[in-house]
Formats: sequence, structure tokens, C-alpha cells
Amino acid sequence: MRRTAWLLAVALATAACSGSSGPTIPPALVKVVWIAGGQPTLVWANTQSDAALGALAPPAVQQVDFVFDQLMDGNKIENDAQPPITVSWPDASGAPTPLDAQVLYNSEPFYGTTTSYAFVRPTNPGVPCSQTITLALARTGLTGSNGQPFTGPDQVTVMTAPLTAAVHLPASGDAGGAVPAGFMVPIAFSNRVAADGVAPYVHASTPAGAVAISVVANASDPTLVYVTAACAGGWPTTAPVTVTLDAGAPDAFGGLLVAPASGTFTAVGAGPATADGGC
Repeated sequence: MRRTAWLLAVALATAACSGSSGPTIPPALVKVVWIAGGQPTLVWANTQSDAALGALAPPAVQQVDFVFDQLMDGNKIENDAQPPITVSWPDASGAPTPLDAQVLYNSEPFYGTTTSYAFVRPTNPGVPCSQTITLALARTGLTGSNGQPFTGPDQVTVMTAPLTAAVHLPASGDAGGAVPAGFMVPIAFSNRVAADGVAPYVHASTPAGAVAISVVANASDPTLVYVTAACAGGWPTTAPVTVTLDAGAPDAFGGLLVAPASGTFTAVGAGPATADGGC
């Protein structure tokens, strides 16, 4: 009997140790990281007040990471009928518009030894500029591996930055430098745009007059368009060319560019015979 009682005590002790190996407290949301253009922006942290953060988020968001201090129930996060994280903003009618996105989970401790993170990945990058974005979290869908719901706010609000744009040229592509006559001039926006939508706001000229152009989208980056000369010979090579983007150009959500952008370059090589790029 004594040996039986001893074996039973050992078994109970082993089971108790095994059962206490996981977390016994609820997971805590520790930070929210906004990723746009591959660059992270910290938009909320449990160690700082919202006012202390103060960063405007780039509107062309590609992913939002919600970092927890322990492992979560990844199956529940990814397979619930209702996504446990939603992203929305007020539309023109006053009703919130949801972001079309997936909610996924990564158990790798990318943000620290014991961390894991759920993340929202939009089908298409971007949310409206100069807008308050609400990130809402459902406690029933965000539980730890121990089944306990997370601690932290039910929602986090983020203010996005205004729409901006820049005409990008090579280092030598100023008025005194040179680019090939067939150079595709990139215009980079801070949010997703449609080439057809911004095309009426893009112009090119030399001192002799306007240059006919085409505006085309980048196949993989919806924040980038290219400006090319419409003539088969490319940009005129007899004078500097200025590409200008007017204020008022819209992004995919109807946000308008406040400040114009421009860039000047000189083309070399085989170009149209006339300074105005006439075909």
C-alpha cells in the first residue's frame, strides 16, 4: 500500500507540473504596428498614452500587427466566422466602411521572446487619407492558448496622413543631368491611386511648349505611376523637360493631393526632332 500511495503521489505531482507549464494569466495586447511601404509605424503601445505616440500613419497600409505577450489560439483567430479584428472608417454617409482584409496569426516571437501576433492584411493596400481609422478587437475571438480573452482596449484609433506625391528622378536627372530618351518618370504617391484618375493632373513641357504623355500604372505597386512621352522617339532631347503633377489629383478613396509636385530632367539619345516632342 505504501508503494502504491507513493506512486500515486508522484503521478499527481507530475500532472500538476505539466498542467502549470503554460500561461495561467490572460494574454495582454502590448502594441499595434502599422506597416506601409515595408516600414513599421508604432500606432499604439500599452506603455505609452495615445497622445505620447502622436505619429500619423501612412495611408497605404499593407498590414497591421497586433502584438500579444504570449501565444494565442491561432485556429480561432483564423477560422472564426466573424473576423476578430475589423478595420473601418466613417464614409460620406456617416456609416462605417469596413476594410476588405484577411485576419491571420503568426506564433513566431518576431516582437520579443514570448510574443505572438495577429495581423490584418488588406486585399488591396490603403485606407483613406486624413481620416480616423478604427481598429476594433473582439475579445471572444482573441484568446490565449489557455482560452482566456486578451486584456487591453476593445479598439484603437489611428489618424492617417494627408495624400502626398513626389516625382522621382535619378541623381543625374535634374536640368543639368541626363536620362535616356525612353525614360519612364515615376511618380510615387503615399496612397493607392488609379492611373486613369491621376492622368488628367499630370503634364510635361519644355520651354517650347507642352509634350504629349502617357500615364501608366505599376503592375505590382498601386502607389506608383509612370509618365512616358507619347511619341515613339521618347522625350525631346533639345531642351530640359519638366513633369508636373497638379494639386487635386485623387487617390483610390477620393482623397485629394494638396501640394503639387514636379521634376525636371534632360533626355539624351534618339528623341523627337522638335523641342516640344511633336510626333
